[in-house]
Amino acid sequence: MHVENETPATPRSKLEYLYRDLLIEGHSLAQRQEAIGKQIDEASMRIESFTGQLRHATHHATQQAAARIEKAGEDAATTLNQANQRLLSTQQHLTRIGQCNVKATAAIAASAGALGGLVGVLVTTLLLS
Repeated sequence: MHVENETPATPRSKLEYLYRDLLIEGHSLAQRQEAIGKQIDEASMRIESFTGQLRHATHHATQQAAARIEKAGEDAATTLNQANQRLLSTQQHLTRIGQCNVKATAAIAASAGALGGLVGVLVTTLLLS
């Protein structure tokens, strides 16, 4: 009977260890995604602030200088917007990857748990037979 208790315990502890690591990684991924989201928000606010300051500066410049400065500002805003879009895309991609990893690990953990249970039932049945 001592063998019955030890056989299922090893897969279960490994499963719990894997599940704990999965939770830690998921939490870490969520924190990184939140940090990226905050950086995106800050970049967006900077873009808006930069665009407003640039428009104010062009008001006081000559017609030709104002056109050049505004074009440079629009180019910078476009570049920053493109970078912002890439960051958003990366964040969404990381979210999808994280969700897929969680689902796959959960499926593996459930399968391992079910297999461990079946092995335990089989061992118990064989020992009691």
